[in-house]
Amino acid sequence: MAQGEQGEIALSGANVFRGYGPPGATPERSSFHATWFRTGDLGFVDEEGYLHVTGRLGERINRGGEKIAPRAIEAALREHPQVEEALCFPIPDPSLGEEIGALIKTPGGGVVDARELRRFAATRLAPTRVPRFFWFREQLPQPASGKLNRRALAEELGLLPDSREAHDVSPGAGTRDALREIWQDQLGLERATRDDDRFFDLGGTSLGLV
Repeated sequence: MAQGEQGEIALSGANVFRGYGPPGATPERSSFHATWFRTGDLGFVDEEGYLHVTGRLGERINRGGEKIAPRAIEAALREHPQVEEALCFPIPDPSLGEEIGALIKTPGGGVVDARELRRFAATRLAPTRVPRFFWFREQLPQPASGKLNRRALAEELGLLPDSREAHDVSPGAGTRDALREIWQDQLGLERATRDDDRFFDLGGTSLGLV
């Protein structure tokens, strides 16, 4: 990979094992490329030759076909003065396959306005990498094994968005009220939108807009 470009980390050398199981067992081919052991870790080499580990292949969020490493998003969110820790994970989405959710730990367990966090993240991340959903917690999950399964996190914590089935709008409802219901349904919001809300600030996507 080019310098600074993220890729999978592979190891080779006399001190690296050659396969799994008892002597004579067939190595798992998916974990090896010739003499290289594929670790499943993601990383990049900086201009000084240091290797930086950025995450795991299996942790990546598949948002509309784009594979996104959650740790890069977490690092950007931690730059906010009111964010102590951040944990990103995939949220099932009917249009994009997966969306980005973020658990936020703030000093003292306070709550930051999600729109403010989204705007802050947009100054440091590409638009497709800005989380759509935010939840605030006094503590973030810390499994006893030390290994966090991000792919199961949304279901385990009960953070799946509400059903987005279309709601009927009464014929007498005004255009603004009808649009408010559509936005709330499409964006999976718990509250009704305000007149000064912006679709993309609330986590809307171009596909969702269509």
